[in-house]
Amino acid sequence: MEKETRNQIRKFVQDARQVLEKEMSELLEGTFGLHPDGTLEDISNLPQIRDDANAIKAREGFVYFVEREVASGSTKRNAVGKLLLGLSFTHLNRLVALKLMERRKVIRETVSRLTRSNGFIRYIVEVLGKRDFSEIDDIEDAYCAFILHQCRDVSEEIKILFDPEDLSSYVFPRYRALREVLEMINDEELAEIWEEDETIGWFYQYFTPKELRDKARAESKAP
Repeated sequence: MEKETRNQIRKFVQDARQVLEKEMSELLEGTFGLHPDGTLEDISNLPQIRDDANAIKAREGFVYFVEREVASGSTKRNAVGKLLLGLSFTHLNRLVALKLMERRKVIRETVSRLTRSNGFIRYIVEVLGKRDFSEIDDIEDAYCAFILHQCRDVSEEIKILFDPEDLSSYVFPRYRALREVLEMINDEELAEIWEEDETIGWFYQYFTPKELRDKARAESKAP
């Protein structure tokens, strides 16, 4: 792969990561009551989730993750930062994988035209039982639900990435952030990279923060 193309992938990954980390931070704090410094709001102050069993389950998972990191010597703030990085990585990884599978005709069109994608239109009719978009109260929420639906379907073949029980499935990007990342993925300048099998490898490398890549190289000479 040419250096110019790799640089385009690098910029895309860094920009998308920034969007997703900001979105995950806002959701963890605003919805689940987990602040960047690791402090946790009482569940009674979170009416939007206190009666939602899945949201409470996710919150308990976030708390367990932070506590485990602190027990290993990390600070709460660094633990939350690591959690944000992991959630963002999973979401971007899933969207990239969906794009790659879509281009290879493994799945129906899912991300290339967002709410106009053929797979989403089929989902509206066959899964939701609607005649058309006019019967959908909120198209943006429906599209986010569709992406999660696609992830559940794909999880039967690739569970480790698309596992519906993974914490990332409970804190999904809102449509605004999702659209911003998908617009980057669908940028014409990146059109050719989705035909390349090595794209996923460069994506992994460029997502990992430089300080972690340097640390890994210092600890081992293995690629």
